[in-house]
Amino acid sequence: MTNEELPTRWEVCDRCHGEGKHTNPSIDGNGITSSEWQEMCYEDEDFAENYFSGVYDVVCEKCSGKRVMKVVNLAEMSEADVAEWHEQEEQRRQDELDSYYERRAGA
Repeated sequence: MTNEELPTRWEVCDRCHGEGKHTNPSIDGNGITSSEWQEMCYEDEDFAENYFSGVYDVVCEKCSGKRVMKVVNLAEMSEADVAEWHEQEEQRRQDELDSYYERRAGA
């Protein structure tokens, strides 16, 4: 079963929550602790204002700024097709994880 064969529906992007943009991951990709926040605000008095006003925003990496994306519509699929889709997705995730660890081992 290929993605072209699957029924889809439009859904609000779960990365940008329909904004089409998000804070640059190099700024807060792993989250900002309270001590990091205090340090950043201490070093740059305008950091908090800039952060909340969108100065550090980039176009959404997931939806490319479209604010919505097509997702598989499982409700329109048979139970067998849903099971096959879940198996393929699990295999895809495992392949991505394996690839990640291979790259880390080679670094």
